[in-house]
Amino acid sequence: WGDTNDADIGQEIEFDSTIIVRSGAENYIFHDKMSNGLEFIGITSITHQTSGENHILDPKYYTIINNPTDCEDDCTFEIVLTEDFHKHVNSGDRIIILYKARLTEDAVIGNDGNPNEVWLHYGDNSESTHDVTITKTYGFDLVKTTTDHKLLPGAKFKIYRDAQCTDAKIIKFVKLNGYKGTTYDVYRIATSEDIKAGTAVYEELEVTNGCIRIIGLDKDHYFLKETVAPDGYNLLKAPKEISLEFDNYLQFEQQKPLTNTGFQVVNQAGSILPETGATGIKIFVGVGMFTVIASGLLLVTKKRMSMIED
Repeated sequence: WGDTNDADIGQEIEFDSTIIVRSGAENYIFHDKMSNGLEFIGITSITHQTSGENHILDPKYYTIINNPTDCEDDCTFEIVLTEDFHKHVNSGDRIIILYKARLTEDAVIGNDGNPNEVWLHYGDNSESTHDVTITKTYGFDLVKTTTDHKLLPGAKFKIYRDAQCTDAKIIKFVKLNGYKGTTYDVYRIATSEDIKAGTAVYEELEVTNGCIRIIGLDKDHYFLKETVAPDGYNLLKAPKEISLEFDNYLQFEQQKPLTNTGFQVVNQAGSILPETGATGIKIFVGVGMFTVIASGLLLVTKKRMSMIED
């Protein structure tokens, strides 16, 4: 839960928005606007918290409208609280709204993230401040080089979520052709929708030109297992850990790969085992809540487990 979170593409995100009721409350309308990378799934629950007790809010006190036409800000959905609702709440009561969205294939990759924005209309024509939470997903370049920093094609890898590299934890990918002008092959984590649609899914990734790009993963630790080494080079004997903390893409200087960019596996010919290198910078995420005028609207998120059974 927090103002920012991270997720794999295809994962569910749960949002928690809280309306703090003020005296004289009337004409409350809760608005939510999701960016293109988020797909609204539905409301999980609406709870009324009063005098330290929680009760499910009676549906007669609200109406949920998806894609409302009267919202000038192109809302994803809105919740209109009825006149009877305002008669049955006290100042300081809280209305807690839980709802879900899915991070889609259209998600923005990188630190800019995928915002979800909420606010409250109240009274005659008043509006609370807007509160935003951002869901992020990341990418990295998997790079094979020689000791003199030349790209080395021909290796094949599998990527796992556990250090033991068990079959149940292998990550499946789909291949994207011509992704945003990238010159290397690009693989995105496969979603349940990809699998249902019969889209070609890859467990083993070939580094054809010495570099491939992986996108759509959350901030986590992954384990890289080399299954085929380039001709004349040694196969990695043990999995290598990738600590994905931020986007990490290959950069060049004088047409040679910079050694601290991308996740690089440097190979030496003969009997010397290859080495690996990667860079990482901690991203510290501040978790907080915002107090807003009139109705104290709060928004936080948390990540659900992946919808894909790997």
